[in-house]
Amino acid sequence: MKKPEPRKYTDEDVSVSELTVDQRVQREKLDMVKVNDIVNNFQPDALGYITVSVRDDGSRVVIDGWHRTEAVRRLTENRGTIRARVFHGLSIEDEAVMFVALNTTNRPRYHDKWKARVVFGDPVAVKANATLASYGWKIGHMPGHATINAVAAVERIQRLSLSIEADPDLLQQVILLVTGAWGHDRYGVQSAII
Repeated sequence: MKKPEPRKYTDEDVSVSELTVDQRVQREKLDMVKVNDIVNNFQPDALGYITVSVRDDGSRVVIDGWHRTEAVRRLTENRGTIRARVFHGLSIEDEAVMFVALNTTNRPRYHDKWKARVVFGDPVAVKANATLASYGWKIGHMPGHATINAVAAVERIQRLSLSIEADPDLLQQVILLVTGAWGHDRYGVQSAII
């Protein structure tokens, strides 16, 4: 994984109404059980700092702390503030790297990390994503038409293919075979089949 370069930041109280989420670098969805747990056991001093990126257009994007932000939003009818470590000048790739690096205890799902790895240019994720897209597939949380959620299996095949410099690419062969046999049916892309 690309290591983020040290950046300067400011510590600020940020209005939750100003904060947005870019799902290219953040989890696909909130865990409402976690949000409700924070709301029901609310302790302002236990929130710590969230991490925010101020983009060139002035938008303030939550990199880390979406659940805590949503809890404060609910408790204050979107009028509260939250302590934030605020960075300026990050690229979307930098934001994706920080999202993965900051989520070590409450790890994001494999799919969320995969999505961030594609954004910051991880070669395995980028190559696999391009191969899947060329056959009409995408990575997703929920099984569905043309959606693969067996990400670890896809990654293992792609890593093997790159390590042995397979030509043609092993993942391409697998996806071609699966698509030919099952079309874009979700049952053809279960981990055991891949």
